[in-house]
Amino acid sequence: MHDRQNQTLSMMAGLLGSIPSNDPDFFTIRRLDMAGRKVEISSPPISSPIHCFFFLSDGEAMISIGKDLYFFHPGDCCVIPAGQVFSIRYFDNCKGYMGGFNSEFVCNGGQNPLQTYSSLRRWGYHKVSFTPSTADSVRGLMERLNAENAAGHNLRIIKAYLSVLLTEIEEAFDDDTATNDNTVCNRFLELVFGNYAQNRPLGHYAAEMNVSEAYLRKSVKHSTGKNPLEWINEAKMLEAKSLLFNTHLTVNEISLRVGIEDPAYFSRLFKKSTGMTPVQYRTSHKKSNTKDE
Repeated sequence: MHDRQNQTLSMMAGLLGSIPSNDPDFFTIRRLDMAGRKVEISSPPISSPIHCFFFLSDGEAMISIGKDLYFFHPGDCCVIPAGQVFSIRYFDNCKGYMGGFNSEFVCNGGQNPLQTYSSLRRWGYHKVSFTPSTADSVRGLMERLNAENAAGHNLRIIKAYLSVLLTEIEEAFDDDTATNDNTVCNRFLELVFGNYAQNRPLGHYAAEMNVSEAYLRKSVKHSTGKNPLEWINEAKMLEAKSLLFNTHLTVNEISLRVGIEDPAYFSRLFKKSTGMTPVQYRTSHKKSNTKDE
């Protein structure tokens, strides 16, 4: 199982990580269909020589882009500028599209695309959340791009659709309210996943982010569908799974490592999250690894 997870992550991360940057007409897009798969082990950080885009139509995913952590759910999209470092932290039941293109591919009348599209030069906030109607339109654009690219049709058609897609992304960035909520949510997730071993109350995170606890709860729930406590526990459980996979630490040691002093409570929380005790989880995955070898 561990090997299959690594292979899946390598496929997703490697799709855009070894692309030649010297072809001005380079464009690629792939349909992302990971239905029924959940991967909880981070991919190695990669940096692509082309601009990458990611659109989610189903499932959920978490991606580190630069120093920030982003949670994606259906209707969310991002552009990762060329040279930016990113890592796929985990995904669950994902469907959508991934692709990439050279800067010169979207030149229009000699105009510099980095000036035309701010998303290609943005090294801060990367994710946009489309409205349901816009998400449907973007899904249609992705489907047409994929079909045209697979058939090897006229590059002018592909460039036109890509320009529409980038324009939709630019327009979505103008929604300041959604951006503010998402910024708070992503900052919270970054803090939680970076400090899973510390038992910090929600008020600590709110104070560190200079927002009220109520606003933090609202922003996280609105952006992810989960409340902050669920994410705090999720971070601990993801790290616990990784330790069960990759170390010989005892359950008690892992409990302490993820910031839970009571091993019995840790085991109950783990079973609620996975349907198995930590020992059962470790044993089952060792068996899966043996079958894969």
